Amino acid sequence: MQPDPRVSLIGLVTFFLIILLSSHLLFQLVFILFFVCWYFRLTSLRQILRIWLLLFVPTVLIFILNWLFISQEFQHIWLMIFRFWGLSWLFNWFLKQVNPDDLARALWAFRVPYRLAWQVSLSYRFLPMFQEESQRIYQLQVSRGIPLDGGIFQKMRYLSSLSIPLLVMTQDKAALFAEALYARNWSIQTPKTVLYPLKMRINDWFLLGGVLISLILLLL
Repeated sequence: MQPDPRVSLIGLVTFFLIILLSSHLLFQLVFILFFVCWYFRLTSLRQILRIWLLLFVPTVLIFILNWLFISQEFQHIWLMIFRFWGLSWLFNWFLKQVNPDDLARALWAFRVPYRLAWQVSLSYRFLPMFQEESQRIYQLQVSRGIPLDGGIFQKMRYLSSLSIPLLVMTQDKAALFAEALYARNWSIQTPKTVLYPLKMRINDWFLLGGVLISLILLLL
């Protein structure tokens, strides 16, 4: 059973602050393992390994930049790496946990103006589509003979082969979406209602209490 999106949103903001403010390596590691295990409940082991693989290159860059320009203390370097891992898994968990409609309802329940809540929800809704389109464009360009499957410098050399088609696709999708809204006579000024109102259950209150306890422990 999925938690209430309001609890997930509060958890996102709270854990974001905890990860940034905490300087305890063990505390950071516990949060990383917690979100990895929760994410594993929502997806497969293959997806988790894929995310770790995507985090490998940024982790190496963080290690090198901290070692060369900031500090050579391993505790500080690992703290930066753990913060990066924690934030990455936190947002991956939130994107997998909450769908765009629930996010809009949660923002609206917190008295966020409908215009802003709708814009955030719409941007959030388009993220998976952009990911799928970028993957499709990548495969099409490779099939045309563009060497995008080489090293990182070769990929950066042909970056325009990916970015320009993706930009054109984005403009086409935005225009199509605007036409669909116009055809339905949709207006952001008209009063809006919620088909399925949010209701807090007992497990939602327990999760909310756990989030608040975690914040209190950090402040102490």
